[in-house]
Amino acid sequence: MTYTRRMKAFNVEVEFETMEYNEITVGQAHYLSSILKNHDKLIGHFIKQEEVSYQDVLNVICFHYRQYFTESFDRNLVFKVRRLKNMSATRTERLLLRFIENNNMDVGFQNRLIGNRTILMGKATTIVPGEEELIVTFYSDGAYEFDEYDVEAVRVLLTYSDIALQHLTFIKYYE
Repeated sequence: MTYTRRMKAFNVEVEFETMEYNEITVGQAHYLSSILKNHDKLIGHFIKQEEVSYQDVLNVICFHYRQYFTESFDRNLVFKVRRLKNMSATRTERLLLRFIENNNMDVGFQNRLIGNRTILMGKATTIVPGEEELIVTFYSDGAYEFDEYDVEAVRVLLTYSDIALQHLTFIKYYE
């Protein structure tokens, strides 16, 4: 769903996307491309640690995304990264997770206001042995509704987190 304005005259309806929405989508694309540029810094941050989990990597990547999004677009995002196995969840989170699982999806969102928030949730898996399946949940303030572009952005974050963890595991294995 995009933010549009509609105008109807003489039985002709025209939609206009708002400039703010365009700025957010371009900004997200810019950020997502910049995480690849900063791959060495991320790997350097974790290489010093004895053990690194998928949750650690995902937390750092989501933290930087949230920080960028909040500062750049003045939209308050909050996120949680939790293990699926022992996750305590609200009713809305459980319903969204069930929807994601029943439809064989990895990311989904619900824009009905929860309090004054909207919710986007993704299931994160990795091929690195011994790592548990994680759930990443983003909440936005009521002024911002998630759309398919946000779903794709979170998919990129989840995929990149897996790639970064694989890279770290490979480096540590051959040290």
